[in-house]
Amino acid sequence: MMMNVGDIAAAQSEKQKKDAGSFAAMVWIVSGVYIVWAYDEVQLLSMASAIFFIIGMFVAALLFGGLVFMLQRLLAKLLSAFVRPDRPVLVALTGLLAIILLLVETIAIYFAAKWTFLSLLN
Repeated sequence: MMMNVGDIAAAQSEKQKKDAGSFAAMVWIVSGVYIVWAYDEVQLLSMASAIFFIIGMFVAALLFGGLVFMLQRLLAKLLSAFVRPDRPVLVALTGLLAIILLLVETIAIYFAAKWTFLSLLN
Protein backbone atom coordinates (compact mmCIF):
# COMPACT_ATOMS: atom_id res chain seq x y z
CA MET A 1 0.00 0.00 0.00
CA MET A 2 1.42 3.36 -1.02
CA MET A 3 1.23 6.33 1.28
CA ASN A 4 0.24 9.68 -0.12
CA VAL A 5 2.17 12.86 0.54
CA GLY A 6 -0.22 13.96 3.30
CA ASP A 7 0.27 10.71 5.21
CA ILE A 8 4.05 10.97 4.88
CA ALA A 9 4.01 14.59 6.08
CA ALA A 10 1.78 13.69 9.04
CA ALA A 11 4.03 10.78 10.01
CA GLN A 12 7.12 12.99 9.73
CA SER A 13 5.47 15.72 11.81
CA GLU A 14 4.52 13.20 14.51
CA LYS A 15 8.09 11.85 14.60
CA GLN A 16 9.47 15.39 14.81
CA LYS A 17 7.13 16.16 17.74
CA LYS A 18 8.21 12.98 19.56
CA ASP A 19 11.89 13.73 18.92
CA ALA A 20 11.52 17.29 20.24
CA GLY A 21 9.98 16.00 23.47
CA SER A 22 12.61 13.27 23.85
CA PHE A 23 15.44 15.75 23.34
CA ALA A 24 13.97 18.13 25.94
CA ALA A 25 13.58 15.31 28.48
CA MET A 26 17.13 14.10 27.83
CA VAL A 27 18.58 17.59 28.32
CA TRP A 28 16.52 17.94 31.53
CA ILE A 29 17.97 14.70 32.93
CA VAL A 30 21.55 15.52 31.92
CA SER A 31 21.17 19.00 33.42
CA GLY A 32 19.85 17.47 36.64
CA VAL A 33 22.77 15.05 36.86
CA TYR A 34 25.19 17.93 36.35
CA ILE A 35 23.44 20.03 39.02
CA VAL A 36 23.62 17.14 41.51
CA TRP A 37 27.32 16.77 40.75
CA ALA A 38 28.13 20.51 40.80
CA TYR A 39 26.23 21.68 43.90
CA ASP A 40 27.09 20.29 47.31
CA GLU A 41 23.71 21.12 48.83
CA VAL A 42 21.86 18.94 46.30
CA GLN A 43 21.29 15.30 47.27
CA LEU A 44 20.58 12.70 44.59
CA LEU A 45 18.51 10.49 46.90
CA SER A 46 15.94 12.95 48.18
CA MET A 47 12.31 13.85 47.63
CA ALA A 48 13.32 17.03 45.78
CA SER A 49 15.44 14.99 43.38
CA ALA A 50 12.65 12.50 42.80
CA ILE A 51 10.19 15.28 42.04
CA PHE A 52 12.72 17.03 39.82
CA PHE A 53 13.64 13.99 37.76
CA ILE A 54 10.27 12.23 37.51
CA ILE A 55 7.83 15.11 37.13
CA GLY A 56 10.28 17.56 35.59
CA MET A 57 11.20 15.21 32.79
CA PHE A 58 7.59 15.05 31.58
CA VAL A 59 6.98 18.77 32.06
CA ALA A 60 10.16 19.59 30.12
CA ALA A 61 9.13 17.27 27.30
CA LEU A 62 5.69 18.85 27.07
CA LEU A 63 6.69 22.48 27.61
CA PHE A 64 10.08 22.81 25.91
CA GLY A 65 9.54 20.01 23.41
CA GLY A 66 6.17 21.41 22.37
CA LEU A 67 7.48 24.95 22.10
CA VAL A 68 10.49 23.94 20.01
CA PHE A 69 8.31 21.75 17.79
CA MET A 70 6.01 24.70 17.10
CA LEU A 71 9.01 26.95 16.39
CA GLN A 72 10.46 24.37 14.01
CA ARG A 73 7.17 24.09 12.12
CA LEU A 74 6.82 27.88 11.96
CA LEU A 75 10.38 28.32 10.68
CA ALA A 76 9.84 25.56 8.12
CA LYS A 77 6.78 27.35 6.76
CA LEU A 78 8.50 30.73 6.68
CA LEU A 79 11.68 29.45 5.08
CA SER A 80 9.97 27.24 2.51
CA ALA A 81 9.20 30.34 0.47
CA PHE A 82 12.89 31.27 0.22
CA VAL A 83 14.94 28.08 0.41
CA ARG A 84 15.24 26.05 -2.76
CA PRO A 85 17.87 23.51 -3.85
CA ASP A 86 19.30 26.02 -6.33
CA ARG A 87 20.17 28.36 -3.42
CA PRO A 88 22.83 26.41 -1.47
CA VAL A 89 23.70 29.35 0.77
CA LEU A 90 20.14 29.53 2.09
CA VAL A 91 20.07 25.76 2.55
CA ALA A 92 23.26 26.01 4.65
CA LEU A 93 21.85 28.93 6.65
CA THR A 94 18.71 26.89 7.35
CA GLY A 95 20.87 24.11 8.80
CA LEU A 96 22.76 26.66 10.89
CA LEU A 97 19.47 28.08 12.14
CA ALA A 98 18.38 24.60 13.23
CA ILE A 99 21.63 24.14 15.19
CA ILE A 100 21.22 27.54 16.83
CA LEU A 101 17.66 26.63 17.84
CA LEU A 102 18.91 23.41 19.48
CA LEU A 103 21.62 25.31 21.36
CA VAL A 104 19.16 27.92 22.61
CA GLU A 105 16.78 25.15 23.69
CA THR A 106 19.57 23.34 25.55
CA ILE A 107 20.66 26.49 27.38
CA ALA A 108 17.07 27.43 28.28
CA ILE A 109 16.36 23.95 29.63
CA TYR A 110 19.56 23.97 31.69
CA PHE A 111 18.71 27.30 33.34
CA ALA A 112 15.10 26.22 33.93
CA ALA A 113 16.34 22.96 35.45
CA LYS A 114 18.84 24.77 37.67
CA TRP A 115 16.21 27.24 38.87
CA THR A 116 13.70 24.45 39.50
CA PHE A 117 16.12 22.20 41.36
CA LEU A 118 17.45 24.97 43.58
CA SER A 119 13.88 26.20 44.23
CA LEU A 120 12.85 22.73 45.37
CA LEU A 121 15.60 22.80 48.00
CA ASN A 122 14.19 25.89 49.71
